[in-house]
Amino acid sequence: MASRVGKGATVWIVIVAIVIIGIILAITLSCGGKGGGGY
Repeated sequence: MASRVGKGATVWIVIVAIVIIGIILAITLSCGGKGGGGY
C-alpha cells in the first residue's frame, strides 16, 4: 500500500470495517446470538 494515499485509504478502511462488522452481526443474529456464532 502506498503511504501517500492518506485520507482516501482511511475512508476505505472505515467503510470496509463497517461492512465486515455488519456481516458479522448479521451472521451472529441469524445463528441465534453469541451461542450460535463461530466464536
